[in-house]
Amino acid sequence: MDFKQAYDRMRPEVSTLLLKRLNWPVEICDLLYEAWGQQHRWISWENETLSFPVHAPATPQGCPLAPLLLAVWTSAGARATHDDRCTLKVYMDDRTLHTCCWDAVMSQISRWEAWSLSVGLKEGPEKTKVIAKGKKHLDLLAKGPQSWIETDMRMLGAVTVSRKRAYHQVEKDRIDKAHLRAVLFRSVGLPWERALEAYKLFVLSVLNYGWLAQPPTQATADKFFSLFNQDGVSVGPTWSHNFPFFTANEDDPNGRSPKLPGTQNGWGHLGGCELSAGGPDSAESPRSVDSEGPFTRGFPDPTSIEEQKLAYCRSLEHQLEEGNKSLQQQNIERKKQLHEAAEQQKQALLLHMEQQVKMQEMALDEQTNHALMGLKKAALDQRAALEQQAASLTLEYQQRKMQEEFAATQAEMQRQYVDSATKLHSEVQQNQYESKSKMQREWERQLKERHEVLGPASMNMPPPMIPQAPVGTIASVGSMRHVPMPVRTVVPSSPSYSSCSVPVQTRPPQVASFRYA
Repeated sequence: MDFKQAYDRMRPEVSTLLLKRLNWPVEICDLLYEAWGQQHRWISWENETLSFPVHAPATPQGCPLAPLLLAVWTSAGARATHDDRCTLKVYMDDRTLHTCCWDAVMSQISRWEAWSLSVGLKEGPEKTKVIAKGKKHLDLLAKGPQSWIETDMRMLGAVTVSRKRAYHQVEKDRIDKAHLRAVLFRSVGLPWERALEAYKLFVLSVLNYGWLAQPPTQATADKFFSLFNQDGVSVGPTWSHNFPFFTANEDDPNGRSPKLPGTQNGWGHLGGCELSAGGPDSAESPRSVDSEGPFTRGFPDPTSIEEQKLAYCRSLEHQLEEGNKSLQQQNIERKKQLHEAAEQQKQALLLHMEQQVKMQEMALDEQTNHALMGLKKAALDQRAALEQQAASLTLEYQQRKMQEEFAATQAEMQRQYVDSATKLHSEVQQNQYESKSKMQREWERQLKERHEVLGPASMNMPPPMIPQAPVGTIASVGSMRHVPMPVRTVVPSSPSYSSCSVPVQTRPPQVASFRYA
């Protein structure tokens, strides 16, 4: 993750307040606020400059305290967005985190965006990159935006390794830069000690940087070792375009004795070749043509020059051969790098295609899950409706069954009541008939007795009235009521009849009535 225009958005009043909270001297904080809060900048664009300056309260990027203040700001953000599931590393405005949980990645990114927005900073979403190692974690990358996903990531010049790969383009550029410097030092012809020091300072410092995730190959190390050896760096004639010129010799105060620049005892360089000028300490120095002449003293004769020219030609041929070998080796290395880059691109393309296939599979799985959920929901709805309909029909059946049972029970009770009433009515009629027969026999007996006592005149007396039970329709069980029957009095026709001097009241049988709710 990275900020956009971090220094321009760091407000001076907030920065000085943070320094005061860190127990910085108030005078220094006020001085910094006056310097940072009163800036005026001239806006320039495509060779056009605004005619008047614009007030720009911000932290100058070139200020020596600017990196310290940026570290204070980012440390505050790190404390505000702390998550135990992540390991966070902050360098300037670059933030790198490591975690095994995708939810922690999304949580950290959202937390940093919220914190940056709250303090006035701005995140660079196009700089947010996410890499994963292992198939398990590669599958999790499909959950995030595709603009975040990368196969390798560059952090402070070092390139990560999530899988076996060839050299990254950053590593290739660094190797090429170191190789160019090594070739340049080889062609200069420095002494061994100085060449070794220069090689360490300018070649190895570039070549050794950034190999954290994986080391360089043995072929790369052998190539650089072959460029640095005593035969190629300092010993023997080397290629040079500088031609010798003469200066006054310190041994000759009159300046008549020539001496090559940067030489001792008459030794100089002609085209990078060591020339012998007949120094006093040289046992093999050739004799000049005119050893007594002041103008040829110390100058090599044509024979020596020819010998040195032949040696120089041999050196040129040797360097040409070495250059051809180096170019051929470089061509082989570049072809190898080209194939490795093509293989890397192929692997990246395969990984990208696998990610696309995974995403499409996840999309299809999601669509299938949605369809299955819809199908299950429809089935559950239909089942619920079916169960509701079955319950309703069952309830209606139970109600109808209860009504049928109630009607059957009511009919049975009514039948039993009718049977009982009919039986009772038959018994009442039978009793009435028997009573009537008894009364008739009693009446005949009384008439017979009267006839015997009173004579034939007593035979004209009317017969006694016998109450009759009304023969009516038997009421149903639901509408039966208790209706009192009328009472009739039977009085004998002759009050002189001793056996019937007391009035006899007869009451017909009463049937109790019941009402069912």
